[in-house]
Amino acid sequence: MSFTSKTKQEILKSKLLDKPSIGFTSAVIHTAGSLSYSNDGWGFEFSSESKQLINKTVKFVKELFDEEQRIIVDSNISPNKKNVYLVRYSGERACEIMETLRIMDRTEELEIIYGVEEGLFETDVDEKLYIIGAFLGCGSISVPETEGESGYHLEFAFSNGVMADDFASLLLRNGFNPKFANRREKCLIYFKDKDSILDMLSYMQAMSAVIVINEIVAERITRNKVNRQMNCQLANIDKAVKAAERQIEAIDYIEKTVGLDSIDEKLKEISLLRRKNYDVGLEELGAMISPPISKSGVNHRLRKIVQIAQKIKGNET
Repeated sequence: MSFTSKTKQEILKSKLLDKPSIGFTSAVIHTAGSLSYSNDGWGFEFSSESKQLINKTVKFVKELFDEEQRIIVDSNISPNKKNVYLVRYSGERACEIMETLRIMDRTEELEIIYGVEEGLFETDVDEKLYIIGAFLGCGSISVPETEGESGYHLEFAFSNGVMADDFASLLLRNGFNPKFANRREKCLIYFKDKDSILDMLSYMQAMSAVIVINEIVAERITRNKVNRQMNCQLANIDKAVKAAERQIEAIDYIEKTVGLDSIDEKLKEISLLRRKNYDVGLEELGAMISPPISKSGVNHRLRKIVQIAQKIKGNET
């Protein structure tokens, strides 16, 4: 099941949708439906691959308008051959429903309402339910499977620009700042940044989806931290190897030119240990000396050896 489907299933279980809502029903029909005309006159239909969404919307229409229709299941509508659940309403009663849902206006002459009618909203909750209905009807979301900021995307895909503009205004009024785009005859209202998507999901009561995204972010932070630590360790190892190479080169040069017996006994001791144990760290090298000396003490003696070798080279030139 896709992340979009899981998110929509969770939203449909929200307590906000326990009671029928004019705004929610209007949004679903506006975004997942279409008008029709037959011998019975004007009507409308709506469809979705989500059986839960169709059941919820049919239930709301029944409770709000005392109108019930049979749900048709058709696998030939969808290009991927999945079941599509379809409901049709027609005749005078359908027109009355569309007028109440502000999809049609017959005050003077018949007019199709393509945008979002402000008369649908009496409270902030009404607006929230409309936004939720629109997401369930035409929304989608994608998130990256692992770490990385790219790949987050939440969108509403509308069939006309009037609806998209009105819906964007509705989102702005509720504290969201979406982006706009056109794609394959669709007008898109979308979010790309993770924080806006998290806010949108929380607003729509999709808390499990929020948790999933936060887990992805936490995984990314952990992995980046581990990578930084590994990079730091590798850099330190590389630095230590290069330092050991310089030290052994200096020891060999001193032995070849003036001999190790010519330097201080303590320096000779650390020189022999370093050459024999070229792959150990300074702390471990210090523990081999009797009595043991500190890491800084080893570092001081080895630096002194390198300086002696450099001084001999300088005297030769």
